[in-house]
Amino acid sequence: CFVPENITRTATTNSVTLDWVDHGTPTAWHITYYSSNDYIYHDTVVSSHPVTIGGLMSGTGYSFGINAVCGANDESSQLWVNATTGCDVIEGLPVLFSFENGSLNCWELYNSGINWYSSAVLYFNTYDQTYAYTPILVTGEEQVIVDFEVTPDWSDNGTSWTLGVASVTADGTDTLDMQQLTFSASTHVQFTLSMTEAA
Repeated sequence: CFVPENITRTATTNSVTLDWVDHGTPTAWHITYYSSNDYIYHDTVVSSHPVTIGGLMSGTGYSFGINAVCGANDESSQLWVNATTGCDVIEGLPVLFSFENGSLNCWELYNSGINWYSSAVLYFNTYDQTYAYTPILVTGEEQVIVDFEVTPDWSDNGTSWTLGVASVTADGTDTLDMQQLTFSASTHVQFTLSMTEAA
């Protein structure tokens, strides 16, 4: 039984559609997949393709392994591909973003000065300005409150850090509001940001 080739994948926010090229005459295909969040393996057998794997988490990387089945005890080896589901638009407040276990799903990062540690902390380096954009937020509110804890690197205590928070248009081309805070120790901070352009 020959290995499938040229696997294509099309992702939505909660599904991935897979298709491939066969050689020989397989009668079924065995698909194994897991997410980068939990590495729990799932298996399914299908009798035709393309096939859509649904019920997936948005903004998440998945790995898919496909092998052809030609009969009892006759399966090809697996060919693996990766795909990432799209990000949902967030509608309504409140919303909580957690950086637990290095998860930053659906945030866009610029100036890749980010490192991950085991604690629930998003870690920026001190050498470059690094920007992290949240997923698109749709709200009818004119203002939103951004509330979080900031903690300096233990090795840089006493160093002044500057934290900037801004609201921007969905396409990222226009900054609506920008506020900054300079701090040198762990602190709780709350910003009130305008979500509308100034008249």
